[in-house]
Amino acid sequence: MTKIVDTFLFSEPHEKEALLIKFILGGEAITEWVIVENEYTFQGEHKGVFAQQVLDSDERFAPFRDRIHLISASLQHPPIDYTRKDIDTQGMDSERRQRSLAQKYIVEKYGHEPDIWVLLSDADEVIDF
Repeated sequence: MTKIVDTFLFSEPHEKEALLIKFILGGEAITEWVIVENEYTFQGEHKGVFAQQVLDSDERFAPFRDRIHLISASLQHPPIDYTRKDIDTQGMDSERRQRSLAQKYIVEKYGHEPDIWVLLSDADEVIDF
């Protein structure tokens, strides 16, 4: 049986409703959601972490909690240097570093699985099964 793991970044509490829609539409098709959040923005500014509080504070998330794995980090990205021409590349490098936090977990848990699909998405990106 195919297993589908959806891994995505979570940033701010205002993403709560989008997150709930993602879980509802993913429904039983998603084996596990791997949420990666970081204390710092891609620009290196401290913002804190909120995902656990969002998930615990609203009972609408209860049906999905057993399939959610949360990875929280304190990875301070270098500030964007706006004097350089590669501003987008600098931001993407920060995003890539943050997304890679899920890789070890996914490989350790699912690396032996013969039929596993891993989706790289954002909190507001959903596949409606």
